[in-house]
Amino acid sequence: MKPISLLFFLIPLWVACNTSQGLPRNGPATGSRLLSFEKTPAASDSTCTLLVLVRDLNRNEPMGNVVVLFTKTSERTMLGSVTKMDGQIERRLRPGTYDLELRFTGKQSYFQEKLLLRPGWQYRLNIGLEDQVREKS
Repeated sequence: MKPISLLFFLIPLWVACNTSQGLPRNGPATGSRLLSFEKTPAASDSTCTLLVLVRDLNRNEPMGNVVVLFTKTSERTMLGSVTKMDGQIERRLRPGTYDLELRFTGKQSYFQEKLLLRPGWQYRLNIGLEDQVREKS
């Protein structure tokens, strides 16, 4: 990975990690929402796999470069990923309860609290993000 590409990955991740304080923690932001959720058995018994697909609800297309943050609630450990240009990420995670947050500049954030991931399962979330509405001055 080139140094410039790495910066484009790390800067949005750093901004998302350092600006998440004070957000409402009671579900998805208005407009952005979970479109579907599937759970299927996986090959591994000790870990779980989380596949997240992100779509732009206004344009009905996949969204690349969306910052996806996983916070393991028992340890308060935060992991971050960025979706590929096809709007997907796939993460192998240790089983447990996670808070999931998706952020993209100009879009309403999505937050899912207490997502329980069990060993030996693969989870697939399809999430749609809507444009942020700007108030007129």
